[in-house]
Amino acid sequence: MPPENQPGHHPAKEQDKPDLDAFAAKLGADPKAAPVKAADHQPQPDPEREPLMVGLAMLPLRETVKGLERLERKLTQRLMARAGRGPKGR
Repeated sequence: MPPENQPGHHPAKEQDKPDLDAFAAKLGADPKAAPVKAADHQPQPDPEREPLMVGLAMLPLRETVKGLERLERKLTQRLMARAGRGPKGR
């Protein structure tokens, strides 16, 4: 086992710890600025876009309901046909 992988080995500068100031600068943040509390920076809802966002969120649910309704119709038709009461059983 290499010495750097043995227990108790701690190099003076860990390789897996990036320079946080350099990382913040790459993201366009000021590393010296005071942190902003989440409560101080709450986005306000946009009354014009909110209904659109709710509608977009509902699309997958609508498609799921439609698919379940199609499946229910198909299964009902098959069961009715087996019982001799449906259009396929006549």
